[in-house]
Amino acid sequence: MKRTHCIAGIVLTVLVTYATLSLVTVMGSLNEAESATAELKAQLMQAQAENEKLKTDIESLGSDESTEALAREKLGLVKADEIVFIDMK
Repeated sequence: MKRTHCIAGIVLTVLVTYATLSLVTVMGSLNEAESATAELKAQLMQAQAENEKLKTDIESLGSDESTEALAREKLGLVKADEIVFIDMK
């Protein structure tokens, strides 16, 4: 009878140890998944903000003011009656 209780105690100890180790492993995986989720949410918010900026840029491309600004900034164009000063510093 004592031997049966001893074996049952050992089996129970092994099972509890296995369950504890399994729980620790699952908790680690859960923490990693939560970190990944938070990082992905941050990336999503950044992408959404960039999309909104691009939508605004696309909407403004049709206006004369934006066309003129692009021509000045990107191409260095000026109006015919403007005088261009170049800073030589």
